[in-house]
Amino acid sequence: MPSWHDTVLSRPAAERPLRDVGASVDYSLINSPEQLGQALRMGSESAAGASVTPDSAIRVAAVYRCVDLRASALACLPVHVIGEGADGQVGRKVPGHPLSRLLGSRPNRRHTSYEFRRLLGAHVLLRGNGYALKVRSGRRILELLPLHPDRVRVEEMPDLSIRYHYTRKDGAVTIFDQSDIFHLRDLSTDGVVGHSKIALMREAVGVALQAERFGARMFRNGMGVGGALKHPGRLGDASYDRLRADMESRYAGADNAHRWMILEENMSIEKLGMTSEDMQFLDSRKFQRSEIAMFFGVPPHLIGDVEKTTSWGSGIEQQNLGFLQYTLGGDVQMWEQAIERDLVAEAEAPRIYVKLNVSGFLRAAAKDRAEYFSRALGAGGSPAWMTQNEVRALDDLPPVPGGDELPKPANTAQPAAPSPPEPPPEEGAATQ
Repeated sequence: MPSWHDTVLSRPAAERPLRDVGASVDYSLINSPEQLGQALRMGSESAAGASVTPDSAIRVAAVYRCVDLRASALACLPVHVIGEGADGQVGRKVPGHPLSRLLGSRPNRRHTSYEFRRLLGAHVLLRGNGYALKVRSGRRILELLPLHPDRVRVEEMPDLSIRYHYTRKDGAVTIFDQSDIFHLRDLSTDGVVGHSKIALMREAVGVALQAERFGARMFRNGMGVGGALKHPGRLGDASYDRLRADMESRYAGADNAHRWMILEENMSIEKLGMTSEDMQFLDSRKFQRSEIAMFFGVPPHLIGDVEKTTSWGSGIEQQNLGFLQYTLGGDVQMWEQAIERDLVAEAEAPRIYVKLNVSGFLRAAAKDRAEYFSRALGAGGSPAWMTQNEVRALDDLPPVPGGDELPKPANTAQPAAPSPPEPPPEEGAATQ
């Protein structure tokens, strides 16, 4: 009995030339090994002379750290399916919904939710697109299988629909409709495929790769000399051998560090330091690290560049909040809206949505958030501008009865009750 892999991936491909949307190479014109080699090299070599591909770029420490940081941070976020609860109230978590298990715990038989989201996040950051095949039983999605972006080509049809051409490991091509694929896009200029950050930052990564190679060759072939002994004349062979043996035995090694040296025959010491070319080499590596962090929208201190911390705010906490707001905020929106488009059934769309909970990243600013919410609810005597349920919804908490009304300020003085009128004097009472 054939497995579902064979059943799903065995559809025949159309027998015609294919042009990849967003690529600069027309694959229908490749008719020789030389043309194939040129196509593979096209657009991958930087001006610095390094071949820059996602696989070579990930070996640069700054690139790896930026990709791992953003992909891992998003994969850590809890996934909540929000909709109508059993009590009929909207805005409640729906833990029994099929998407809760698919996205929150087990997207497929091979990956955990963290592994799956981290993998697709890395695909988006390195290659501009992340793809997953939807394996169904009827209308229900059973699994999401990641597809390597290098094996997927996207075709825009005359009716503006999209088809995905997936090349299997055996070379066969399978065509999927848009409804079969969960697709994440990075920044796009055609609305069909996302741009690869590595392609856009080819020159910065190319310089970083060449600098690493230069440094490796320098340490392998170069000489590290700490200083020199100068003699006014010329040492004989016996004196030279005796001096070298004496230097190695008395002053070499950590145990002999900072010992005083006794010189003879009018010898002097000349210390050799780092040259200006060496300093420029180190500065260029620091600059490339900062430039790569800029491309990925990551604060420099998160990749170990603590010299640039002042450019993002007044403190580390503010820099982290900026990273959450301006970088991870876009990643969260990309995932949430792609899930709503590709995974939420159209009939459920008005009542169900998926939210990635970012509250965990805001714990460092819990004091500021608590003060803001207190003010919003009317603390300190100011008029309230948020209800209790609106505040709870920001942390994905269910509404509470009576929480939809604006509260009264907590310390507003209540008007004093009017004193009762005094009774009229009785008749015949003596008056003074």
